[in-house]
Amino acid sequence: MVSLLPLLIVCLYFLHKRKSTLYFGLVCYITITLLGVLIIDQNDDRIDSQVPTALVSVPIRYKATLQDDLSKQLGKQWVSINLQIDSFLSQSGWLKLSFPIQAIIQTKDSISKISYGSEISFRGSLDTIATNRNPYAFDYQQFLFRKGITHQVFIAKDDWKITDKQNGSLYASAKKLQNKLAGILAKYIDEPKNLGIAIAMILGNKDFIPSALYDAYRQTGSAHIMAVSGLHVGIIVFIVMILLKPMRTRTLWSKMLKAISIITILTCYAFVTGLSISVVRATFMYTSVILIYLLSHQKNIWNTLAGVAFIILMIQPQQLFQIGFQFSFLAIIGIMLFNPLIAQYIKSDNRIIKYALSLITVSISAQALLWPLIIYYFNMFSFGFLLTSLLIIPAAFLVISIGIILLLVDFISPAVGTFVATLLNSILSATNGFVSSVQLLSPISYERVWMSTAILIMSYITMMLLFKIMNTFSKLRLYSLLLTINIMLISVAVQIYDRNHKAYVVIYEHPKEMIIDLIHDRICYFLSSKPNIDTEFLVSSNRIRHGVKEVITLNLEADYQDRQLQKSGHHIQFHGIVIDLQALINTSRKRPKQLTITNQKLDNVDHWVVSHSCSATIIDRASLCHSLSQSGPKIFMADL
Repeated sequence: MVSLLPLLIVCLYFLHKRKSTLYFGLVCYITITLLGVLIIDQNDDRIDSQVPTALVSVPIRYKATLQDDLSKQLGKQWVSINLQIDSFLSQSGWLKLSFPIQAIIQTKDSISKISYGSEISFRGSLDTIATNRNPYAFDYQQFLFRKGITHQVFIAKDDWKITDKQNGSLYASAKKLQNKLAGILAKYIDEPKNLGIAIAMILGNKDFIPSALYDAYRQTGSAHIMAVSGLHVGIIVFIVMILLKPMRTRTLWSKMLKAISIITILTCYAFVTGLSISVVRATFMYTSVILIYLLSHQKNIWNTLAGVAFIILMIQPQQLFQIGFQFSFLAIIGIMLFNPLIAQYIKSDNRIIKYALSLITVSISAQALLWPLIIYYFNMFSFGFLLTSLLIIPAAFLVISIGIILLLVDFISPAVGTFVATLLNSILSATNGFVSSVQLLSPISYERVWMSTAILIMSYITMMLLFKIMNTFSKLRLYSLLLTINIMLISVAVQIYDRNHKAYVVIYEHPKEMIIDLIHDRICYFLSSKPNIDTEFLVSSNRIRHGVKEVITLNLEADYQDRQLQKSGHHIQFHGIVIDLQALINTSRKRPKQLTITNQKLDNVDHWVVSHSCSATIIDRASLCHSLSQSGPKIFMADL
């Protein structure tokens, strides 16, 4: 593939000389795609080889720098943090080596003394992070790999200590400033709900939001307001542009001065919000747009957007797989594509109504390309954004503006700060109350919705065809749209039929316990070798995939019977198969297992399936099943 790049570059040169626009663009796309694949491949190889094999699974003493904020995890017995290894102790002394790891640390009293940038010394054994192979489960190993982390370590409380060294960095300084400013807001705002939203909107830290309030914002489609990103940076740009409006931009020097002023303020805001990836990305995007619109005569937002994405991916190719990156660019693309088309159908001469309608059209346009990913990643979608956008965006503007004023006047006059805080509290209370009221509307949100990759792709094809029809109507485009929608509906119907006419036995992968789901007709029978075990991370995605509406927890020691399942002792009969739980407990659970029970025979099953027969009841066959399971992997099968 590397050898193709010079050839493609030569082709680009000759195609450009011949002014062949179509082929030039096509070769450009192929070149950029191959270059991206090459960069990602090289980046993956670098991440894979960053930890020397000699350090894996060997107890060694390390020195590492904390790369996380522990404020939300204080009070827990074990905390999960990211560390940057700085050095390790060898036979010849301390050797420098740098790579990130995930650490699960047992807490002690001194845990409250460490913060971002603190150095700790610990003894532990690095191990590779295991893949979550359970069906449809979130792949945490791949998630960490895209952050450059491939190994983890478990550290007991006696195996770590804080050193006197504080490793300073720009990011650590930003985090300290963010925490200091959060303390100033906490001094003026007593209500926990208002404080949590204020710190989230102004400073980009969501750790202080109560879980019930967070759910209200999430279920009403307003959760994006709590994560500082493009919207918040855009509000800062809008405020700065108003303040700098008197500055004339007739000459190049005046334009440069205005651009430098805006970019400096944006950089300061990014620093105040902790230099999070989303804020840095949004700041870079707005900086590029400002420079081009103020200093360039050729203004093309599409070229600017593509250039920003290209530069970001050249620096950090793994950003392509980050949800924040995908959401940011798709929201902007959706607004640029759909907002002009929707706005031409929704007009009003009343300024207030026109402003309200513009907020709704922008929200709809942003959601036009986001809704498939929201369902795909989060298994939920809310129509609440149609209502909350009327208040949330103006409220965000006021909260950010007044919040910044509060942080500034605190250094000048606390008395004035108290007055400003009263106004800010009122706005926050009204916003939270409005969101909570919208949450009560039914049905405002739909949760536990499943979308396959195929339907995700067809959803985007549908949206692109819809855009084409709205832009220029043609019968061919309309027929293509209807055909795509019908294919989607047929695919969904097949999925529904499949889950209503098949039964599933799923044995999840777990290092210690036996965890089983028996699923049919949206009812899930759950059984675990350990009562009250937290299994949400393992089972939730698979249950959503199968449309589970009711979960019945079975007791391993008690018998149970209903129209679908019968349990007697350590045997279960479920839609014609008999499972020996005792044999299952003793069998290997290194890989998840799933049986699909249809009118076909079962193949390649373990010895814990001791019979497959619809005619015999489990009570009559219990002793026979027991003798079969004890004698080895003998399986009796019959058609359902």
